[in-house]
Amino acid sequence: MSDNGIRLENIWAIESDKATYNTALNSLKESGIYIKIHRGSLAEFFELTNHEFDIIYFDACSPLI
Repeated sequence: MSDNGIRLENIWAIESDKATYNTALNSLKESGIYIKIHRGSLAEFFELTNHEFDIIYFDACSPLI
């Protein structure tokens, strides 16, 4: 996304699974990438924020075993 001019401070990640959230948070810290990350559901995120978004990319797929 940043290669296409989207500033990192404008990117949000939403993760409902606690373990995946913690892994993502640690990965972001280690890499020095500073995007916002919310732990909870997408519905909860929209209830808690009043931001307007130009683009929402929703990936509802789960990893295949």
